[in-house]
Amino acid sequence: GPMGEHRCVECGFEGYRGSMPFRRAMLGSPFYVANTVPTLLEYCPDIDVDKDTKLGPQSRPGRGRRLITFTDSRQGTARMAVRMQQEAE
Repeated sequence: GPMGEHRCVECGFEGYRGSMPFRRAMLGSPFYVANTVPTLLEYCPDIDVDKDTKLGPQSRPGRGRRLITFTDSRQGTARMAVRMQQEAE
C-alpha cells in the first residue's frame, strides 16, 4: 500500500496508527552552513606564505583558508560570518 512505500529499510518500521515513520525536519541555511563549512574548509588549501610579511598559514585564523558562501539575507550573512570567524579561532 501507500504506507509501505515509506518504511525503514533496516527494520521495516512503517509508523504508528497510520502515521509516517519519519519526521520531516525543515532547517534553515544557517544550520546547514554552520555544519558543512568546517568540513569543507578542511579540504580547502592553506593560504600561501605572504612574500612581504613572511606570515604563513599558522599565523592566521583557520590557517588562512577561504570559502565563499551565498545567502539572500544580510543579517544571516553577518551572523554566519561572525560564527565562522569564532570557530576558526
